[in-house]
Amino acid sequence: MPASSTEHTVISVKMSVDLKERVQVAAEAAGLTQTQFINFSLEAALPGSSKSGDLTDDIKVLDERSRLVFKDLAARLQRVEEHLGLDS
Repeated sequence: MPASSTEHTVISVKMSVDLKERVQVAAEAAGLTQTQFINFSLEAALPGSSKSGDLTDDIKVLDERSRLVFKDLAARLQRVEEHLGLDS
């Protein structure tokens, strides 16, 4: 996890044209830049990140579908925070 939202580094990533187009479409649909979308996706995929949904696995639920709702809400909230620049 970055030390702060103001510290950044630039990396070069090689991906297929198809994947690049899919990222672009998904980012636009979410109202995010491609960089925001890629950062969110990577953050969500990394273990130990609260954005990864790992913490929701510890919630005791009566219906397992509730867990998916929690994960979806967390992902949506994160996108809103990033869109508003609140993702510190």
